[in-house]
Amino acid sequence: MTDSNNAVASSTSIGFTVANALPTFTVSITAPKEGHTVSGVVSITSTVSSLNPVTGVQYYLNGLPLGPVQTVAPYTLNWDTKTANNGFNTLVAVATDSTSATATSPNVTVKVANIAACFNVDVDVVATGRGPQTTAAFSTGLAGELLLAFVGADGPATANSQTATVTGAGLTWTLVSRANTSSGDAEIWQATASGLLSNVQVTATPTKRNYDTYLNVLAIQGSGGVGSSGSASGKTGAPTVSLTTTQPQSLIFGIGDDWDNPIARTPGTNQVLLQQFLDTATGDSYWTQQLTLQTGAAGSVVALNDTAPTTDRWNFASVEVLAANTADYQP
Repeated sequence: MTDSNNAVASSTSIGFTVANALPTFTVSITAPKEGHTVSGVVSITSTVSSLNPVTGVQYYLNGLPLGPVQTVAPYTLNWDTKTANNGFNTLVAVATDSTSATATSPNVTVKVANIAACFNVDVDVVATGRGPQTTAAFSTGLAGELLLAFVGADGPATANSQTATVTGAGLTWTLVSRANTSSGDAEIWQATASGLLSNVQVTATPTKRNYDTYLNVLAIQGSGGVGSSGSASGKTGAPTVSLTTTQPQSLIFGIGDDWDNPIARTPGTNQVLLQQFLDTATGDSYWTQQLTLQTGAAGSVVALNDTAPTTDRWNFASVEVLAANTADYQP
């Protein structure tokens, strides 16, 4: 210090150490937040704290790399959640700096909930005539498709006198539903192809062969197999058959036969005919029918019906086709 006489005095020196905390290298995901439910395309963003320049952030989904490395803050990646399974999924961000050091974020678990119950009828082929019937050759577009064979057959006038079997396409076929309490027969068979099918054929063989047969084969994409089934028969009245669903968002299909007349069906509300064979040679009708709306909650009673004709003998069988993924369903 200096006084008024310009005398100078100095203090005794005191040593000390500067110990400010240096920022650590960290990264954290800022969006989406832990526990959030996401669907569609979602932006993933992060913040990074580092003394050195950040060269990039790589995101991981359930331990696997998700998208390219992001190099510009806030390191945004647009994630199409439809590429992930519905349910809980874990996101992690790994940042790298100019020294090749890395930092890993805490896990962020989100629930993916996309409405993904989507079906596609890939194949729809029909064969009709006397005795066993074989479809034209067909191929499927995806592996793992569900095949349904709808079989209608003429037969003796007595109840329970006609049945059928289904073979072909190199698959194991199982009976789902049979209605033959009235004259004739209506049946549904199912098989699942583990791989692609190429130029295959399916055959329906009635046990009493000297009668006309109707065969309609569908191959369906987006299915998880079959659920419940129903069967009904009547000597008169409007054809109707019901079943109780085993899961939500199912499709309902049915096969009917009219032993008395070759008369076109009039489907009930929210239903459509997929195929119909009016057999004027024998005076019978055969038809494949579908509910056009996916079903609601599991345990719902769902009916297929026709409002006309109402005076003939009929058999009607139905099946529930399950959606492959219903984890997102909300009533």
